[in-house]
Amino acid sequence: MLKITGYHNRAFPKKGAIRGAVSRRLAWMQHHKVFVLFFFGYLAAFCCGTFFHEEGESFSPLLQTNFLSRMQQPFWMGFLSFFAIVFLWEIGCFLFGLSLWGWLFSPWMLFFRGYGAGVVAGSMVTCYGLGGVFGFLLIFLPGMAVEAFAFLLETVESTFCSFSFFRNHSDRSFLRRFIRRTLITTLILLISSLLQFLGCLWFGSWFLSQFVL
Repeated sequence: MLKITGYHNRAFPKKGAIRGAVSRRLAWMQHHKVFVLFFFGYLAAFCCGTFFHEEGESFSPLLQTNFLSRMQQPFWMGFLSFFAIVFLWEIGCFLFGLSLWGWLFSPWMLFFRGYGAGVVAGSMVTCYGLGGVFGFLLIFLPGMAVEAFAFLLETVESTFCSFSFFRNHSDRSFLRRFIRRTLITTLILLISSLLQFLGCLWFGSWFLSQFVL
């Protein structure tokens, strides 16, 4: 995915200038400080959602209803229901990127999304124990990992574009790049929605029969 988005070679030092895989990774992290900062911010928000979510029994019936409705829906309807949620978040992040002060708010959308993913993980572990761990790994984690990368990329580009407007850059090439990478992010979100729907379709009935019903 880094090769598709261009993050693997954007102003990256030549191979002859850096020796060793560790040195190259450190140089990449130093050059993409905002990307790395947002990544650890997402992880921190995920951990907060996992450990500090409200414990209760309301999550279990909600999960059962969600699984049953997804499995009974036609393929296109279930897939679109997953994609519609993340697409609304992407539109919000995109609009922040086009605004003058959006660079102050767009990172919070990434952190709230990470906190929500952590709440799902923590609630499943709290309600179902070890079964919740397996359920999260099989059903949610693959799609959420791809989704997290997409939102991370979109947030970085949104912050950069908004801050460029804030600094009143005369060269608007960054706007074309922002729109182009938003389209790429949309394709990645389509993949993440498909993974989450397939995870629910393939493993949802097994999870309900083994650990819930």
